[in-house]
Amino acid sequence: MATPTDSDIKTRIITHMNHDHARELTHYLRAFSGLSAHAARSKPTLTDVSLDQLTLTTATAGGGLETHTIPLSPPLANLGEMRTRLIEMDVTAREQLGGISDISMSGCYKAPRGFDAVVFFLVATYYMQWAALDWVAAAHAAATTGASGGDLDWATSAGNAVWLFWDAVFSALGAGGWAGYVMVVRAIVIPVLLIHIVEGIWFEQSRLDKHDVVRFEASWWLWMMSVFFEGFPAFARFDRVVAEKKRVKEAKKH
Repeated sequence: MATPTDSDIKTRIITHMNHDHARELTHYLRAFSGLSAHAARSKPTLTDVSLDQLTLTTATAGGGLETHTIPLSPPLANLGEMRTRLIEMDVTAREQLGGISDISMSGCYKAPRGFDAVVFFLVATYYMQWAALDWVAAAHAAATTGASGGDLDWATSAGNAVWLFWDAVFSALGAGGWAGYVMVVRAIVIPVLLIHIVEGIWFEQSRLDKHDVVRFEASWWLWMMSVFFEGFPAFARFDRVVAEKKRVKEAKKH
């Protein structure tokens, strides 16, 4: 078998990195070239390798290409050392970027099920109840005063039914009927919103950023929505998915 030439090795490295390791290229660009996460993810492409540097390009907003050169220090003795150096560079880059995990969750989302789905439904229902307070009260007033003009339309009937239900529940609890229900719903809305907003900020910083989920990509929106409606269950579900991906990755090594 013929010994691979430097040109063959170089082509194999470039093809492999561009095809299977775009994530690592973004880490190099962010850590060693100072690019933002957004800029580094703009079609990063390895175009050349040598014993003392990597050459990459990224797409610009105007449709052009920007070239970035990353020195290799110390230089390699031969291109056969490139694979080991690239792995070491990724570890170093991820550490410099705040401890990014070797498990990527970009484009990955798991919908709530079981208990998580129940929590999602209950919190979403609460938000809807808060938003509908005035409409429900108006529907009940129209139903009881005859302002609807005889037969009730479906919207007025639905709103009146909601009013009667919560009035009965809070009256049975000795909590003031409908007025008590309104007081409770309005009293907790700000704390609920603040808690879930803080959880969202924490989730992005401690989970999404660490696992390369790009802000505003589809999976970012899905996870942030889950946290907004679920809170802690979404954290636990995300961690379970990461643990499973890590288990699969470790299994492939053996």
